[in-house]
Amino acid sequence: MTSEVTNPLWLRVWHGLQALLFLGLIATGLNMHYTGSEWAVIPFSVSVRAHNACGIATAVLWVVFVVWNAVSGHVRHYKPKDIRVIHSLMLQIRYYGYGMFRGDPPPLSPGLRNNPVRQLVYAGVMYVLMPVSIASGVLLLFPILAPERALGRAGLWPMAMLHLSVGYLLTLFLVIHIYLATTGETFFSLYREMITGDRARRGSRAGR
Repeated sequence: MTSEVTNPLWLRVWHGLQALLFLGLIATGLNMHYTGSEWAVIPFSVSVRAHNACGIATAVLWVVFVVWNAVSGHVRHYKPKDIRVIHSLMLQIRYYGYGMFRGDPPPLSPGLRNNPVRQLVYAGVMYVLMPVSIASGVLLLFPILAPERALGRAGLWPMAMLHLSVGYLLTLFLVIHIYLATTGETFFSLYREMITGDRARRGSRAGR
């Protein structure tokens, strides 16, 4: 079985750094949310400073991702190639729903590293949820920039609820992402792919 390099070094480095930062954001965010309870194991002031630092670093990494994704041409992996988008989505959803549990071969995505479902989800995460999370975080970090009133309440309250809601959605994405990364040829093959950049040519059960 031969292999090909499909994950460039810049993407692998970005992916690893982003994963560490995101875990830091989750840990410190939950600690702040449950401060005063037995679940809070980090002093609140430490959590705030660490959360802000991770958030700023994440914002910088997001800008790097968007710019380098466009400059390198890697953004093509986030654009649907098949004009039958709905048909492709249904095939992939059916595969994720029960096909892969029966050992069915994944639907093919010729020339792309992401299947249609992953294209849609990744684009939504990186180009919708992430900028919303970053923008709301900036407003919480610099409250003078927030509107005085929003949705009939003080401006920071809607921003805080938006930031929290997006944080939960991103956490859900991370959990599903970690699970699907175990559905390759072997349990760790897709994790190894992200470390080495090499992918087996015959594909995997995750439709990669």
